[in-house]
Amino acid sequence: MSESEIASFEEGTLTPDATDVDALCNAYGLTPEARNELMALQWKTQ
Repeated sequence: MSESEIASFEEGTLTPDATDVDALCNAYGLTPEARNELMALQWKTQ
Protein backbone atom coordinates (compact mmCIF):
# COMPACT_ATOMS: atom_id res chain seq x y z
CA MET A 1 0.00 0.00 0.00
CA SER A 2 1.47 3.32 -1.06
CA GLU A 3 1.39 6.68 0.68
CA SER A 4 -0.70 8.09 -2.16
CA GLU A 5 -3.24 5.27 -1.74
CA ILE A 6 -3.54 6.00 1.99
CA ALA A 7 -3.94 9.71 1.21
CA SER A 8 -6.76 8.82 -1.21
CA PHE A 9 -8.50 6.84 1.56
CA GLU A 10 -8.16 9.81 3.90
CA GLU A 11 -9.47 12.24 1.26
CA GLY A 12 -12.39 9.97 0.43
CA THR A 13 -11.43 9.66 -3.23
CA LEU A 14 -10.74 5.92 -2.94
CA THR A 15 -12.53 3.28 -0.89
CA PRO A 16 -10.29 0.65 0.69
CA ASP A 17 -11.02 -2.96 -0.22
CA ALA A 18 -11.01 -5.82 2.29
CA THR A 19 -7.28 -6.44 1.78
CA ASP A 20 -6.52 -2.79 2.52
CA VAL A 21 -8.68 -2.78 5.65
CA ASP A 22 -7.04 -5.97 6.88
CA ALA A 23 -3.54 -4.54 6.27
CA LEU A 24 -4.39 -1.34 8.13
CA CYS A 25 -5.87 -3.31 11.03
CA ASN A 26 -2.61 -5.28 11.27
CA ALA A 27 -0.53 -2.10 11.08
CA TYR A 28 -2.51 -0.47 13.89
CA GLY A 29 -2.62 -3.64 16.01
CA LEU A 30 -6.39 -3.63 16.38
CA THR A 31 -8.23 -6.20 18.44
CA PRO A 32 -10.19 -8.91 16.63
CA GLU A 33 -13.42 -7.19 17.69
CA ALA A 34 -12.37 -3.85 16.19
CA ARG A 35 -11.17 -5.61 13.03
CA ASN A 36 -14.54 -7.34 12.67
CA GLU A 37 -16.38 -4.03 13.02
CA LEU A 38 -14.25 -2.37 10.35
CA MET A 39 -14.52 -5.35 8.01
CA ALA A 40 -18.32 -5.23 8.39
CA LEU A 41 -18.29 -1.53 7.48
CA GLN A 42 -16.08 -2.23 4.49
CA TRP A 43 -18.45 -4.97 3.35
CA LYS A 44 -21.38 -2.48 3.41
CA THR A 45 -19.51 -0.16 1.04
CA GLN A 46 -19.40 -2.81 -1.69
